[in-house]
Amino acid sequence: PETDTSIAARYARAIAYYRDSQLDPALEIIKGLIADEPENPYFEELEGQVLLEFGRAADAVPPLQKSVDLSGGAPLIRLLLAHAMIETGDPAMLEPAKANLIGVLSRERGNSSAWRFRAIVESRLGNEGEASLSQAEYSLLSGDRQAASYHAVQAERKLEKGTATWLRSQDILQATDPDGQDKKNAEKDAPK
Repeated sequence: PETDTSIAARYARAIAYYRDSQLDPALEIIKGLIADEPENPYFEELEGQVLLEFGRAADAVPPLQKSVDLSGGAPLIRLLLAHAMIETGDPAMLEPAKANLIGVLSRERGNSSAWRFRAIVESRLGNEGEASLSQAEYSLLSGDRQAASYHAVQAERKLEKGTATWLRSQDILQATDPDGQDKKNAEKDAPK
């Protein structure tokens, strides 16, 4: 009931308003929760998530950054922050988004969403080899061995031979195309 002003009740009401597409009442309650518990990273996260899902990515970045800072860099919050940064469409946000994704992947290497967002960021930054490798990682984690192999071949072509990223493309190729047939087909189809 509205008369219950406990933190838990207000949090639940904010989520209910948000799920009912009532942005203003949800944000009003969330702001009150933040005022009451300014060191609580999850209230900042909720504000950022609500803003992002209502198409206000640029407005979502500050509360999500604060949430990351307050949480000690919690991977899922960093992932949400990187997503918001990408969604702003601001090229200046790409490097910070990449840094957040690298942070996520350093703690959760198997996070397929982080690899997908990393592929987007690397592509927008013009790092096609890194983009292909990130897409290969995403495809491998998603169980699409054929796509993983294809993107690993693309990464191998674009990355400097012998680097850690090039070697990782080799690992993915070995895992997805042990007989080398996908690589042979890609070489046959490559423009001369």
